[in-house]
Amino acid sequence: MNMSSFVVPVLAVMIFVTSFGSDAYAAKKKKKQKPKPPVTTEELANIEKAVAGLSAVKPAKLRKVLVFNRTDGYYHTSIKCAAKSLELIGKKTGAFETVESEDMAVFDAGNLKQFDAVCFNSTTKLSFQDDDQRKALMDFVKGGKGIVGIHGATDCYQDWPEAAEMIGGTFDSHPWTKKGTWAFKVDEPTNPITNSLDAKGFKLSDEIYRHKPLKLSDRCRVLVSLDMNDEATRSAKSKKGGVLPTDNDVPVSWVRPFGQGRVFYTGFGHNHDIFWNEAILGHILAGIQYAVGDLEIDDSIPQPNTLTEAEIKDGWKLLFDGKTANNFRYAKGKPKWQIKDGVMTVCPDGLRTGSIVFADTYSNFDLKLDFKVTEAANSGIKYLNANGAAFEYQILDDEKHGDARRGIDGNRSLASLYDMIPPKNKMINPVGQWNQARIIVNGKHIEHWLNGIKVLEFDCGSERFNKHFAQSKYKDSKKYGKNTKGGILLQDHSDEVSFRNIKIKELK
Repeated sequence: MNMSSFVVPVLAVMIFVTSFGSDAYAAKKKKKQKPKPPVTTEELANIEKAVAGLSAVKPAKLRKVLVFNRTDGYYHTSIKCAAKSLELIGKKTGAFETVESEDMAVFDAGNLKQFDAVCFNSTTKLSFQDDDQRKALMDFVKGGKGIVGIHGATDCYQDWPEAAEMIGGTFDSHPWTKKGTWAFKVDEPTNPITNSLDAKGFKLSDEIYRHKPLKLSDRCRVLVSLDMNDEATRSAKSKKGGVLPTDNDVPVSWVRPFGQGRVFYTGFGHNHDIFWNEAILGHILAGIQYAVGDLEIDDSIPQPNTLTEAEIKDGWKLLFDGKTANNFRYAKGKPKWQIKDGVMTVCPDGLRTGSIVFADTYSNFDLKLDFKVTEAANSGIKYLNANGAAFEYQILDDEKHGDARRGIDGNRSLASLYDMIPPKNKMINPVGQWNQARIIVNGKHIEHWLNGIKVLEFDCGSERFNKHFAQSKYKDSKKYGKNTKGGILLQDHSDEVSFRNIKIKELK
């Protein structure tokens, strides 16, 4: 038999089978998807009304933004609202024009080069299978172009780590469901991308993601996050689980440089009405203008032991530069705290080092610092320390140190006013991870915060304060609670505890 006459029919059959299988799979997948509803007349009117109030910075040139609407997983019906709002924003402000697509061929290098930014519009489970298209997208952003992600844009790239790193994080869960109303804080109120938002914080109904890995602020410049001081936000639950102790830091919107390019992501966008919320649309518009290169901001990732430009303008001072203890003195003798890799550690490897005191004394102040305890460790921050008396912000491993179960109602546990007032609503990162302490002293009013959550407050001399005082170990002291100015001390309590990011702002 002539082999060439045999091969051709076989190849023809193979091609036919492959094509048929592909078409059958595509048809089956299409059948499973819900119909994609168009923007309704009412929705369009709402979007047009919201867009009418927006304005933009003047673009350096005509900008073109690819709005990519394809999903390979769950389809958000808000996608069409998002795409229409971006189209109308661009037309109204002149900031950019949009091109919509669901065709992966748009990511071929020759097609992609016409755009200034790509907006992944809730592209759930989107998966790039073509290596050339993957390279084209990475070359696009690393070469100086922009990426914009809306809501489901982080529920992608499960098999492409570089793209997941580019966007900043990947979807983990959403205890904050679409029907709830959640509280948000503006982490950078002076940032141009948050100008349209209420700097004091706001509440909104939308579905909000938890992302992994945690601590996105180590890799991204966080602009907006959930405010866990709100009880409903702090106690949210869904069918798949509720809020975790580590959810004290849940970024919602962020920016990050990536190569020579810029990435803006916002978690807002599950609910349709997000896209006729003028404040949120202003936020998204500014984020896009940053991504395409028309809005200049400080997008550097804040590093430990440094101050941002906004903090400097707001009056914050750095007390530890990560290298020396020049702003400290020792309480007694000449102990040696370990300073290594930007971290100051008391009792490294169990070696007693003695307590350390800030060089200056303070009356009204806002103090922030990061601390990390070892297992069963005990330490503290003593403030208004003078005349043999001081208040103490307790630092403790609540799980393994027995002091947490002594005293009254937890008034010796982490973040308590030691032996006086117990904290509430604590959300604690595990032993070995960083937590943030914050102490605010403003006249007689004092607050303790832990990981961005106010856990207690009191007024010196108040009826409540006096009641706790009468039950405490200090009840016979004539000096406790009387100091209006004093030092700040980090305590050696024989256990290894580390500190960094120590900064203070004096209050008038």
